[in-house]
Amino acid sequence: MKYGRIYTNFETVPMQAKENFERFKREYQAEYPQVVKDWERDLEDILTFYKYPYEIRRMLATTNFVESINSKIRKVIYGKKIFPTDEALLKVCYGVAMDLEEKWKKPLRDWEMIYAQLIILFEGRL
Repeated sequence: MKYGRIYTNFETVPMQAKENFERFKREYQAEYPQVVKDWERDLEDILTFYKYPYEIRRMLATTNFVESINSKIRKVIYGKKIFPTDEALLKVCYGVAMDLEEKWKKPLRDWEMIYAQLIILFEGRL
């Protein structure tokens, strides 16, 4: 069974997501009791996330931005390996951040649609 469905089905079939979680729970309760306990405690809060349109969820859930920064910093640091001081390391990280700044200025994919949805969802607050 692919448990990824618990993430996608809530949008169209709320009960199916809960049923998928129950199957997940039965299968992994013994092996990962703390994970199941945490998910069960916070399930309603977690599923609230899926009330938002797909584009908003994709924007909120993406880790590409963070992964990109970490990847670039690792790439630069790996080549050097030894830094004489902590300040030297911080300067390198700062330099990487400045190089990435141009990427940060690019608009988000589907931003116009996301913004329109946010205006509808949070009327009077944007």
